[in-house]
Amino acid sequence: MIEFVESRRGWDRGMERFRRVRVCLLRRETESLSLYITLEGLFH
Repeated sequence: MIEFVESRRGWDRGMERFRRVRVCLLRRETESLSLYITLEGLFH
């Protein structure tokens, strides 16, 4: 039972790290997309 609790804790930590990385990637994509839209608006 203790092993299960330990693996569960490690799994939660991994999911938290994955979620943080995904949020970082989404934010970066949104920034580049808004920058692209701004450039499109400037050139057209």
